[in-house]
Amino acid sequence: MTYKEDPSFGELDIRTRKGEIFIKEEIENDVFTFHLKLDNKMKYYPGQYILVEFNIENIGQVRAYTMVCSSLNQEIIELNIQKTEDPVTSHIITSYKVGDFIEFRGPFGKFALIDTKNIDTLVFIAVNIGINPFISMLRYIEAAGLDLSVKMIYMWRYGDILFEKELKRLGNSIRFNFEMVEDINKMENFDVLRNADRIYICGEKAVTNPFIEILEKNDINKNKIKLEQWF
Repeated sequence: MTYKEDPSFGELDIRTRKGEIFIKEEIENDVFTFHLKLDNKMKYYPGQYILVEFNIENIGQVRAYTMVCSSLNQEIIELNIQKTEDPVTSHIITSYKVGDFIEFRGPFGKFALIDTKNIDTLVFIAVNIGINPFISMLRYIEAAGLDLSVKMIYMWRYGDILFEKELKRLGNSIRFNFEMVEDINKMENFDVLRNADRIYICGEKAVTNPFIEILEKNDINKNKIKLEQWF
């Protein structure tokens, strides 16, 4: 997949930066968290991502990585990266160690938590690794002390539930609860979506496109939906 530089919010400083890895942890099987100390401060919004370019056999390949931190600390970012068979770039970046530098460009993306005035209830629909931007948003809600009610519907198909401990911790800290489902496209009760002020949906197109059609058939107001998809 080729990523374009998706325009961000106008006041943000989009440029190339470097971050030094000072913490690397394997939080699940083949899923790694990297904490990076930036060479320059970066203002960004929870849910946004950065672009990293890899040179593979003299061919540049760009990959997007969502930041999973709260965004209040502009000197440090945290990335959650899954090692997979393909693309090969996941093998390269997950092989980095403490003390290595990652060069990136950003921040990018309009799938972000902003303008929460007059908002009380949010619903997050996370499909697999699509949970990453929501971790950033939830951590921001907690760190900023926002009084928002958040319901997450989380579809995960890869064994151990990613961020399960963190989700439970957040449930004890803010007005948040989550529900695990096997397939969002088998949802039957849409009341929680109808009552939400804003709905965020993040995941693969193969899953989220049919889900959007289901929402339209059930008269969910499309104007309150924010969508992030890939592949």
